[in-house]
Amino acid sequence: MQAVADTLGVARSHLAERLSRPARPRGLYHKPEDARLLPTIRAIVDGRSYGYRRVTALGNRVLRSRGEASVNAKRVLRILQANGLTLAPHTARRPGRTHDGIVVALRSNVERVARTISNCAAGTVRSCACCLPSTLATVRSWRGRRPRQASRPRWSAT
Repeated sequence: MQAVADTLGVARSHLAERLSRPARPRGLYHKPEDARLLPTIRAIVDGRSYGYRRVTALGNRVLRSRGEASVNAKRVLRILQANGLTLAPHTARRPGRTHDGIVVALRSNVERVARTISNCAAGTVRSCACCLPSTLATVRSWRGRRPRQASRPRWSAT
């Protein structure tokens, strides 16, 4: 075994452990009572899409009304995952591009022009353009400022 370990470049103890380990890893963990809980959970999930914590709360409410013991949220999550009933994870990413227009300047006095061309369901093409003169940039910078009070001294010469 040492010659094989040297040839493969691994430790001999690793090879010995792999020989004693079963060929196929253990499957998913499950309890016999999971099959009894699945119809209750499926009835809640089929009615509306909830997360596993809400499904646990609603399922425990149903189980308590029947006089049965409540279940743990981790167990409900495991049952949902084993049967493919979990929700898709939330990400802040939006599918596709949010802006597919072209930004161009038509002449020197125009700050920016956003031209968007979109295809409608009927096959027509719509175009929208927005022009802002460069003088509006200064107006925008002053917007929201309070004007200074005139002829009010900041200090007094007494």
